[in-house]
Amino acid sequence: MVNTYGLKMENLEDAAQNTENYSFSAGLYSEVFYDYECGTVWTKTTMRDNWTEYRDDCVHKVLGTTKKVGPQEIADAIYRDYVVSRDNDPYFKDYFDPSILLKNTEKKK
Repeated sequence: MVNTYGLKMENLEDAAQNTENYSFSAGLYSEVFYDYECGTVWTKTTMRDNWTEYRDDCVHKVLGTTKKVGPQEIADAIYRDYVVSRDNDPYFKDYFDPSILLKNTEKKK
């Protein structure tokens, strides 16, 4: 079972399946993104020396890799980004309510 650190991470398994082992000569790598607003995880294959930028403060690139990674590695990267952003990013400090990302752990009665 994947430890998501209590954060909502939708499509985590799909994102992990979409990463690949790329050789250096292929010139490709996988970028892994996380949307803090809705908890969605996705990947994008990109050429070396290029990158993707989203003009949305809620979307963070959490990992860039030439290796196949599993769901736990992605969840760990999201959590590391969450902790760093929470402590250092003015957007998180001033405008973002991280409680929207926490999974609903209460049992429905």
